[in-house]
Amino acid sequence: MLYSECYEKDLGVEKAPFPMPRTKSNRADSNGRLYGMEDHYTVTDGQFEQIFEPFWFRAFRYIQVTIKTAEEPLTLKTLTLRETYYPLEISTDIQTNEELNTIWKTSLRTLKNCRHETYEDCPFYEQNQFISDSRLQMLFTYQISSDDTLARKTLQEFHASQGPDGLVKAQFPAGFRSKQIPQFSLYFVAMIHDHMHYFANASVVRKYLATIDGILNHFEERINDIGLVGRFDEDTWPFVDWVPEWFVPGKIFESCMPRAYKTTGMATFNSLLYIVTLMQAAEICNFIGRRDTASEYATRANHLRRAVNQHCHEEQIYSDGPSTKEYSQHTQIFAILSETITGEAAQDLMVRTLQDKTLAQCSYSMQFYLFRAVEKVGLYKKLFHSLMAPWRQMIADNLTTWAEHANNARSDCHGWSASPVHEIVTQIFGIYPAQPGFKRVRIAPRTELLESASGTFSTPIGRITVTWSKEYLEVEASADIEAEIVQGESLSVCHIERDRRVYFSR
Repeated sequence: MLYSECYEKDLGVEKAPFPMPRTKSNRADSNGRLYGMEDHYTVTDGQFEQIFEPFWFRAFRYIQVTIKTAEEPLTLKTLTLRETYYPLEISTDIQTNEELNTIWKTSLRTLKNCRHETYEDCPFYEQNQFISDSRLQMLFTYQISSDDTLARKTLQEFHASQGPDGLVKAQFPAGFRSKQIPQFSLYFVAMIHDHMHYFANASVVRKYLATIDGILNHFEERINDIGLVGRFDEDTWPFVDWVPEWFVPGKIFESCMPRAYKTTGMATFNSLLYIVTLMQAAEICNFIGRRDTASEYATRANHLRRAVNQHCHEEQIYSDGPSTKEYSQHTQIFAILSETITGEAAQDLMVRTLQDKTLAQCSYSMQFYLFRAVEKVGLYKKLFHSLMAPWRQMIADNLTTWAEHANNARSDCHGWSASPVHEIVTQIFGIYPAQPGFKRVRIAPRTELLESASGTFSTPIGRITVTWSKEYLEVEASADIEAEIVQGESLSVCHIERDRRVYFSR
């Protein structure tokens, strides 16, 4: 039995090696060849009915069954499929236009298949819980359900993996010795930051303060003589993204990072990601009253901003490393997110980042951060439609879950590609905690993007329903809430009583 995600170009080999580029197009097209996991079962006595199932779950879209008989015939009575995944109770539901409804359902299916006893990068291949992937999957979980059980378990697991160098494991739990990816530890801080905003659980935050400080100290110890984050330990993999220009054939652990890192021992991205994490850590510390520590983190961030602007910024663009002439979307995006560049200059840089196709382009894993940079500079309304192009293409290719990335379409189900969940909940419908734990709710629907829409959203304080048409905006909540209602440039703060519908004219 062969389990495969789709038919693809015949590579001329029995097993599709990694990271050989794969050629996939229409996933409903049955031309080509199937590659995937195999189970082999030998029937020892054909006189008796036998049942076979694998010891672990398989992921697939197609099953190819090959039967070889000898002297006796064999009757295959039935194939039965049993689905397994973490039983998350999803209480968020939306009704928009046909395209966004399809994107929403495909995103939920992707997340479901990447959620078992842990979050997973993909159900078909590694089935590993990576920090960068899990950070996004956890955040998307908060937007569709008030159940944070699996998320809190994930926080504890990565915390338990912390080593004496301060870093947590890039993938954990794992039954093998895996390559450490230093920057992934920074996403653990983002996990705490997200959980703080959605649940305001001070005990969870306090529990992981020492973990956060250890991670940040690891990066602080690598600040070099020009004030940038320098080289990591030799046996690590400083992975940033799946970028064709950063790929070294046959050397996967020398790939996926700006080439400037190998030539100078520095990648501007690493310093910028560290700044963003320091900003998040400062907010975390302010939340629990450790203002001196928050101030320390803010000071570190300011020193890094000055160093990046001094050594990596010229001609209104940021280079991938000091004294290099190589550039990527990633560096520009995190220059904006880290507030290393602000105001009109940041907006101009964002426009250039999207227009200049000579820049190394973000894969699906970084699309979430691309959206955040566009949001930060105030261009979301203008650019939303064009930024959704990758998901339209995947729909056109008949994917039923979102792929890992476009350039080498290896995995057809990858949780980090489900970022439309965040865009639909927090940007289209505009549901976001204005204060940690939804003590105040921000409701800022982008009604200019949809003529009409309706959605019910899960939050830790109850469900919130938002509906709009050309004439009015309607809000209803299952609990008393304090809400910021934003329509265009207008903001009003109001108290909405439980189960009472409140109308706002448009």
